[in-house]
This record gives sequence, C-alpha cells and structure tokens, in this order.
Amino acid sequence: MAKKLKIKKKVAEEPGFKALVACKNLEVNQVYAGYEIEKRWVLITKEEDHTKNKNGLIQFDEVMQKGTLIKQGYIKDIQKAVEVIGELGIELLNDFKPSTVRLRKYGEEFIFTLKDRKETKRREAEFTITEKMFKKYWPLTEGSRVYKKRLVKVVKGNKIEMDAFLDRFLLLAEIEVKDEKKLETLPKLGMDVTGNKSWTNKSLSK
Repeated sequence: MAKKLKIKKKVAEEPGFKALVACKNLEVNQVYAGYEIEKRWVLITKEEDHTKNKNGLIQFDEVMQKGTLIKQGYIKDIQKAVEVIGELGIELLNDFKPSTVRLRKYGEEFIFTLKDRKETKRREAEFTITEKMFKKYWPLTEGSRVYKKRLVKVVKGNKIEMDAFLDRFLLLAEIEVKDEKKLETLPKLGMDVTGNKSWTNKSLSK
C-alpha cells in the first residue's frame, strides 16, 4: 500500500508576503502558500551522465526501486483552467496570476497547485483535493502529463528531491531553499538547468 506523505504546511516564511488565494470550499484544503525558490539539475540522460562521480545510473536505479510514484498533469487550456479554479471555489488575490495549473497524485494525496511565472522565485499556492475532484479534472491534462518516481534525501542539511521518469531515461534533482542567496551555496549535483524552461516538468509533460 502506498505510504501517506506529508504535505508542506501552510506557511509563508518571508516578511511582507501577501495572501495569494481565498477558498470557501470545505473539501479543498489550502496547505501551502509562499515562495518556491529552487535549483534544478539534470543528473543523467540516455546521452550523458552529468553526475560528479559518474554514478547517475546507480542513483536512477535507487529512485526507481525506493521512490514514491507520482503522476501529474497540467491544465494548459487557459479557459479550462479558469473554470476549474472557479469550480473549486478558489479566489485569486493580490495580483496572483498563475501560469501553471497542476494536478498531482503523490502517494495517497491528491494535490492541486497554482504557480506564477518566475525563474527561481515563484509564488505558489497548494491545496489537497478529493480523489473525486482529481478524477473529474484529470482528463483536462491529456497530452500534458508526467509519470515519475520521487526519492527524497537529506545530504549535508539539504533536502534533495530526485525524480526518475518512467517513460524515458531521465533523472532530475532539485533543492528548495528559503532565501535566493542560498542558491549559490548549493552543491553542484549535475548539469544546472535552473531557469531553463526546456527542463521543467511542464515542458517535459506529454
């Protein structure tokens, strides 16, 4: 049986952060609102191993064996996305204009996420929704889906999320931080693709 995962708490660490959304739907639970600040690397592809010790294949196999299954999809039709946000009872506040509308099944959790457009620092609002809601809106993500396994490790105080894709030989890693200044202090895990739209999950979806 899939393990139940802990979702980020609803908290905004940075001073002066303004609320992004309001929601009156009791079945839609806002679990996070804040900034997403991250660095992202490609560890291995079928063409090249970008890891320092050339152990990308070992890491890929470990994630495939121990990782938790994620299936996620993106509602890229703007009109449909607006309708879904409205049907879920979510109101956008403080000039929050999401460019990414995502559905995700992570372990036993069903998650609805909104993000705006920034390279390393994006505003993000995250909600848990019911399985029924997920199944209703999942068809809207057809052609824009990602299937992968995720393994989370803590190395030298950094929480590293490693994603192995199920439909191709690709291993990505990312680290989220609370302050943009810390991005430059992170260890180099592979080929840095931070801010490169070609390597976002949204771009890799199909």
